[in-house]
Amino acid sequence: MKGILWPCWAAAFHLFALALLASPVAAATEIEPEEGAVVAPEDLVDERPGTEILVSETTAEPAAMQAEPVEEATEEVDDRAGDEPGVLPGTSPAATGDDTAGPKGETDRVITPIDENEPRRAEGRKTGPDLKAAKRTVPLETLSLDGVRPGVSTKDDLLKQWGEPIEVKKQHGVVAYKYRREDSTVATVSVSKGFVSTIVVQLDPPADPDEVMATLGVEKISSVEVADEDGEILGEAFPERGLLFGFAPDAPPIRVSQVIMESLEVQPFLLRAEAELDSDYARCLADAEAALELDPRAASAHAMRSRVYRQAGDLIAALQAAEAAVKFEPREPEWRLALAKVLLQLSDFDRAREQLEEALSNDATDPLVKAHAHLLMGDVLALASGQGNAAAVQHHQEAIRLLKPITGDRRARRRRKACDLLVDAHLHVAYSIGWGYFQHKTEAVEKWLSGAAALADELVRQGVLSPEARLRVSEQALAAFAGLSDPPDVSQWETAAMEQAKKLFDGATDPLRARQIEWQLGLALCDAVQIEQARHNYDRALDFGRLAAEHLKRADSAGRELPDHDFLLGQLYYRLGVIHAIGRQDHAQALPWYDQAVKLLEAPVPLSRASDPGRHGETFVSIGVSYWETENRDEAMRLTKQGVKLMEQAVSEGLLPRAALAVPYGNLASMYNELGDTRRAGEFAGLATKSQRAKK
Repeated sequence: MKGILWPCWAAAFHLFALALLASPVAAATEIEPEEGAVVAPEDLVDERPGTEILVSETTAEPAAMQAEPVEEATEEVDDRAGDEPGVLPGTSPAATGDDTAGPKGETDRVITPIDENEPRRAEGRKTGPDLKAAKRTVPLETLSLDGVRPGVSTKDDLLKQWGEPIEVKKQHGVVAYKYRREDSTVATVSVSKGFVSTIVVQLDPPADPDEVMATLGVEKISSVEVADEDGEILGEAFPERGLLFGFAPDAPPIRVSQVIMESLEVQPFLLRAEAELDSDYARCLADAEAALELDPRAASAHAMRSRVYRQAGDLIAALQAAEAAVKFEPREPEWRLALAKVLLQLSDFDRAREQLEEALSNDATDPLVKAHAHLLMGDVLALASGQGNAAAVQHHQEAIRLLKPITGDRRARRRRKACDLLVDAHLHVAYSIGWGYFQHKTEAVEKWLSGAAALADELVRQGVLSPEARLRVSEQALAAFAGLSDPPDVSQWETAAMEQAKKLFDGATDPLRARQIEWQLGLALCDAVQIEQARHNYDRALDFGRLAAEHLKRADSAGRELPDHDFLLGQLYYRLGVIHAIGRQDHAQALPWYDQAVKLLEAPVPLSRASDPGRHGETFVSIGVSYWETENRDEAMRLTKQGVKLMEQAVSEGLLPRAALAVPYGNLASMYNELGDTRRAGEFAGLATKSQRAKK
């Protein structure tokens, strides 16, 4: 397996102690976006007396990378000419202030409509990742003890094989037959509806687990630990055999005090799948399918299949499985959340919202499930329109309010889930603030991310969360900072993301899991490109961009079914082109990246990106400049017209000020003027001038 690619520059690490008064419960002050102010989270306070947690925080100081002395490359469009993306160099006819040559007729008559068949479309996407269930090497078969097999043997079979019991008890329709066996162990056999359901053998004294496994012939079967609600390990299950070891309490080393044989059940397979979900997708899928063999209507098994497929990147299969879970248990809100998560990734925001509203409509819904629903609802609002960030923050903070008390729950599984969601809620607040319209955004984003990082570090240290949580924090931190127009130094987060991804990648034994990690890193590096570009660090941005392109290419199957797959890659290639065209004033070097970008960006725009046609149009206008400067006039004109059409749409929808059209109109005027078409040049010069006046 190939290793993760790393930049050539070195990074020095400095550790320092960060005193954090915190428990796994993070307190956050309320944000009141309607007042235009954002308040970051309060200090994290441990509500348990006498405890203080010290957390180490790692920062990185990368080797200095000198930015070239050129103007900043930015996607913003204004009325400055010559040094901005999307602006043709030289004097634009619009700059003369002459508005005598106005448009003749409606704007849509001046601009030639783009032929629907003309734009090149991205190549048809291949199918999702090739995830298949691991081949079964152990048949599904309950164990037999002295000729008696749970689920198969009848009461008469039991009496024939074992004779008369020493004791018989009946309770709630179940008859328990107690026997003293030849080896002096005591066995209790439960009979329900005429069939043996369970055999429990008491071992006194308790025996070594390896010896018991060898005696029963299950030493080669993968087992899973079984814990109580407090997280205390009670035993070990062997799903294919319907076998469970009960461990003797308070008797290290571990000893088996009970051997329990029963009919094959769904839950042990799902328990093992849950335990291996971050290590072996094929085996997890095999366990989910084994559970469905036992009960095709088991909603929990369908939900597990959905989780496995979703994590592996097969969103279509994940959607089908989640829909099946809801179908078989429509009143269970947890399955609706599973379905909503897939729909969210597929950008089907309307359906996702329906599922979440259904989950939130029931006052009796578990607070943990309700908190998860609020978290996802915030994501829907933030992504669906691009303008719902204030409402998104409210939902995310409601999730935090509901989660805080659950992080102290005595039940380990519930506590772990709450802590995991709490970290995500902090990250999602930071993202919504970063990409929203708030005051003091930078300070608020930094504080929310600092709280999320400290919380995740401590929970990983305690063993509550897996190390993957740290990568998630770094990835989401870069995503949040990418929304800022003037981002701060994020080298700490960039280095952390690469180091954490490498550690997880090197430890991954499942190729699909490794590709997911690499895809995550690729996305994080895409955000790093945008941030470093905004900070004028063009060399650093190019390094990250090349790494991002390589990682995303190698891990393509992990994100192939995402609706914005092509758009994400297209935007990355576009940014790399901008850095060459504007950062280095080298249009020729920009063209190879732009060629790749255009093929992808001309594909149908996913719903999650369709809310910003203005920015999409600016992209085409910017690309058109480089094609013009390299004498590809036809392509330059086509792309500029296409960009103008999108920007006009944004203006008509109130998403973009009319003044933003001054640049593309000026570009078209310059193009037509150079081509000798003075009439069209004059028309667009007039449009550019009117647009400039709109700004004033």
